[in-house]
Amino acid sequence: MHFQHVNWGDQYTGRIRSNAKAQVNDHIFVEGRLGHEMDFKDSSKDSGLVPNSTGVSMDRLHAVWMPTDKFSVDLGRTGVELDQSGVFWDEDAIFDGVVVSAGSEKAGVSAGYGRFKSVEFLDAQYKDQASREAWFGRGYATVGALDVSAFYVGYLQNHNTDAAKNFLAQPEVKADKKADVWGFGASVDLGHNLKLDGDYVQTLYKMSYNGKKLLNNPTMWTLGLTYGEVDTDMPGSYSFGIRYVDADYASNMLGATGLDLEDQLHYSYEEGTGVSFWAARAAVAVQKNVELAAYYNFGAKSDVKGKANPKNSWGMELNYTF
Repeated sequence: MHFQHVNWGDQYTGRIRSNAKAQVNDHIFVEGRLGHEMDFKDSSKDSGLVPNSTGVSMDRLHAVWMPTDKFSVDLGRTGVELDQSGVFWDEDAIFDGVVVSAGSEKAGVSAGYGRFKSVEFLDAQYKDQASREAWFGRGYATVGALDVSAFYVGYLQNHNTDAAKNFLAQPEVKADKKADVWGFGASVDLGHNLKLDGDYVQTLYKMSYNGKKLLNNPTMWTLGLTYGEVDTDMPGSYSFGIRYVDADYASNMLGATGLDLEDQLHYSYEEGTGVSFWAARAAVAVQKNVELAAYYNFGAKSDVKGKANPKNSWGMELNYTF
């Protein structure tokens, strides 16, 4: 259950997920997850299947082959990890395709081919899902208390909606016909229950109008510090943290953020401005299988002179696992 006070109003929402896993044999399992989102404030979003539901969907349905514990092939609707913090890409977002992974806890690589379905920006750039195929590669390593990783996502087709083609056809416009993205990050265990993590992500896309640069490989970076960790099997366990995010205009256009509140990033894209802001979060296991969390995004600044700064936003949620 969620309550959020964001720039476009208050939201009262909920989500129910049902997971199922079937072990086919010693090396293959199939997993599915059915979920539906509920909006308790706006009943016009009723899906017809669940009262006040904004939609019912199968957001996981995949088969995994693991001949050894150091190699796997994941096929279907699954999730992938890109950055360390999840500020750019949420592991819970949807990737449709195939992912091959090899490695151990110390080091490894993964590569995949398919569609990053949760990227909303691409809906205006590609006419259908079949047009937005991409590949990605990611590597990681652990050295002592330090974890490092890097990734690259490359799109295969050019933007192909009529609107995108007409925009590129204007003589005043000079722009790339598609965008890719890469990034690297690190996290370090500082001891005493403290963890520091950060990411740098750059979208490879340039655009100018009448000789004025509007986009020049926009970047996003973040740095966060967290104390503690919530374990819902241990009532009373808790965590709290603070994060700083600095995002150029359109630096998140190929992302699907895992931040609890994303309206500052939406504001950036909709208003054509870069933003920087702080995000604080605290959570506690109030009893077994129950987590209570609260979060607050504040101090947001626009990097365009004269442009209004995004407002503060906050929210809280209660999660029950059964």
